[in-house]
Amino acid sequence: MDEPSTSFGQSNLSSVQSARTLSPVGASINTSGTESSSIEFRDDSSQKNRSQEKGIPTHTKVTDETLTDDATDDTTPYSSLSGYQKYLFIQMELCQRETLRDWLSKNVRNRYRIKVFNYFEQILDAVIYMHDKDYIHRDLKPSNILFAMNDSIKVGDFGLVKQNAATKHSAPQTDVQGSHTSEIGTSFYVSPEQEAGHRYNERADVYSLGIILFELYFPFSTVMERAKVLGDVKSNRRLPKEFKENLHNEAKLVELMLKPISDRPSSSEIKEIDAFKQMKDQAELNCDFMLLKF
Repeated sequence: MDEPSTSFGQSNLSSVQSARTLSPVGASINTSGTESSSIEFRDDSSQKNRSQEKGIPTHTKVTDETLTDDATDDTTPYSSLSGYQKYLFIQMELCQRETLRDWLSKNVRNRYRIKVFNYFEQILDAVIYMHDKDYIHRDLKPSNILFAMNDSIKVGDFGLVKQNAATKHSAPQTDVQGSHTSEIGTSFYVSPEQEAGHRYNERADVYSLGIILFELYFPFSTVMERAKVLGDVKSNRRLPKEFKENLHNEAKLVELMLKPISDRPSSSEIKEIDAFKQMKDQAELNCDFMLLKF
């Protein structure tokens, strides 16, 4: 069952449409006799099955505007369609408009420990996967973390992603030729080594993740309070006294993640740290426990 598409936006080169469907879909475009393009989503189950048999990815599709459903055959070479205008469709998962930054702002006084931990673990899993593929995000922050339609976490904005020059699974190599030195990232979340223009590796993302972890468990009442507290955490690695007293394991893990790069755990090592394991146990045992403003 398909639903009409909704336009998110348009530029000179492309447009973004949203649509929900219960079956695999393809898309066709109609530009004849109209000032703007219209997009029609159609059932494309047979096309998808044929493509999968040939090992062709199904999340992208090139379609000619003059072809009908009967004429779109996998065996037709696109190079033979000279004179026709072609369009590239990239089909991606639809996410909510709300980011983790929005969620943090809206949920200052009603954060449940189980939900906060689940969000952090999902972000961590995404970072572990990315690091395992030898990539560094370099700009992890709440505004780059999205919610899928089922409320699961998605890490987005890969515009600054860089392939890691250090050997996979090796110890931090902050002075090895080929490590990154460019100053990239967002103030509160960027690691000290990035900010100073020193060499860094994938553990720069762990620092950013540590700030996000702290922000998940320590609600801020005002923008000014957030700026003051995060500024102190970043400059002096000093966590608020009440945070350390009330959330021992969370504070301990944040402190480990904010250590100098040579002492900082890797993303995959975080799950083996006792503080993380105890956080997980406490979240599951006290699922109704609400994090209150200290």
